[in-house]
Amino acid sequence: TSVTELTVKKTTINAQNIKFIVKIMQEKDRISTLRIEETKIESDLVIESLGEMISQNKSIQRLAFLGNRVSAERMITLHEF
Repeated sequence: TSVTELTVKKTTINAQNIKFIVKIMQEKDRISTLRIEETKIESDLVIESLGEMISQNKSIQRLAFLGNRVSAERMITLHEF
């Protein structure tokens, strides 16, 4: 109950494990910071899932999205959420 930050670092987020990340963020309403660093985003589905989760989550105050391998189109999609 005291976890306030979730960090995903140096990995690949794909269609399978994005579900796990979304589930954690839904169940842990005290998480105010989501850090995704040096991570490969595998598909548009992952970006859309991240965007939807961020837009629906009322506790996130900070998103750190640093050093990831993401196309400009996917960054625009994430920004739109």
